[in-house]
Amino acid sequence: MEKTARNNGKPAAYGRACINCARVKRKCMLRANGDGCERCFRLKVECNPSPTVRRSGSRPNGSQAARLEQKLDGL
Repeated sequence: MEKTARNNGKPAAYGRACINCARVKRKCMLRANGDGCERCFRLKVECNPSPTVRRSGSRPNGSQAARLEQKLDGL
């Protein structure tokens, strides 16, 4: 028997799964034609992209870090 590829698309980027896939914690495989994801197509539901979940990763500035270190020294 010959194996066939189930998903011709590629996985959505980190934090970019559609709302339906994110809700059930499933991998969101984008369709090759760019029309939603494989799971939503198979279930015949509308594929809505979710807002990004990545954070900007802002780090404390120098003065804030110094202030926190002074607090630790005072303990």
